[in-house]
Amino acid sequence: MSDDRIVRVPLPVELIRRMDELVLGGKAGFQTRAEFIREAVEAMALELSYEPAPDEPLAQDMAGSGGSSVRHLAAPDHGGVHARALEAPAIDLKATILRSPVPGVTIDDGVGHVVDEPLFGLHNRDYPSIWAAHHLAALTTRELVGLSQFYGSVVKAAWEFGEQLLGLEKATAVKLSALFPTNRKKPQSAEAAFRMFAVGTRLAGGPEVRVSGPLFAWRICQVTTEGDGLKIGLTSEGRDLLTTLDGLSLELPHPPVMALSFFVHLRTHAPMDWWGFATLLETVEVGVTRNELVQAFQVAQPDWSDNVSTTNAAGYVARAREWGLVEPRLVEGHYALTPFGKQLLHEEKGDA
Repeated sequence: MSDDRIVRVPLPVELIRRMDELVLGGKAGFQTRAEFIREAVEAMALELSYEPAPDEPLAQDMAGSGGSSVRHLAAPDHGGVHARALEAPAIDLKATILRSPVPGVTIDDGVGHVVDEPLFGLHNRDYPSIWAAHHLAALTTRELVGLSQFYGSVVKAAWEFGEQLLGLEKATAVKLSALFPTNRKKPQSAEAAFRMFAVGTRLAGGPEVRVSGPLFAWRICQVTTEGDGLKIGLTSEGRDLLTTLDGLSLELPHPPVMALSFFVHLRTHAPMDWWGFATLLETVEVGVTRNELVQAFQVAQPDWSDNVSTTNAAGYVARAREWGLVEPRLVEGHYALTPFGKQLLHEEKGDA
């Protein structure tokens, strides 16, 4: 018996009309109202699942090497961004293009210890992380930057860029601001989620410097002890990746040539994150429902709870669609690989 239940929810007529226009016009990537609504509810449930406690590690002083401390900004004042809507200028997709960074300093032997594991599902788009890496590149053309200084700078820029993306979303009817902080009603939660799931953080506790999150897991950046605190910079491999992704934008899905460069980097430097994509490709190849995909992830990772398996499966689906591996719409209730996704899977199996 299906676990689905019918729920009657009143919606404004104008909202229903807009939904129908998106579905019928093919922009939403769904064939029915039910698919559209279910995807919207799942996305919102994931977004609201992360609610940091008032005393989360990101907002506390954490001991650094040699007894020094590194302060992670909890809620920096971004010129009133928390109190009012930003009057962001209109932009188009061309304004989201990321170009190769100029040469700069790198950290090739940092002190940050990364535990290899699949990225948590609330990291549901890779562009914001690559955007943040470009921001770090711009800050470190001549010297490394303090960890706290980087967080303050990248969060401020992310608020501004996210507000611009909200305006662009109205014109494109495509969700472009995912992972960027845009919720002014809960600024601390929005910032903490951006730092944790789009950038990466230093974890509290223990004598060693432990770091987590995409930029660290992908080996794009590292930290080092300098003076009385920690400084952050790109790795050589990180700068190389940003160079190969020259021209990346929020025109989705990303071009296959860039996707291949990204996945080659993951295979080499973040094998457990690549594992998530590989597991998704192998499972979706035969056509599976949402529940079947979640079950496949849980079988592969028996230590994961139902909630973690559901969240992580949804995160990898969203990222796979971003890179053009999975069709944007369900096919008779089943996920399906794109031709590019099938090609990548065959190459992974050695069938090409």
